[in-house]
Amino acid sequence: MLNDFVTGALKCERATRIIPNIKRLVET
Repeated sequence: MLNDFVTGALKCERATRIIPNIKRLVET
């Protein structure tokens, strides 16, 4: 369960980094 929480947090961090890049691509 703890392992799933850690992997989930890492996925969230990646998503927060990727989403702004996607928004930039959409705006341009």
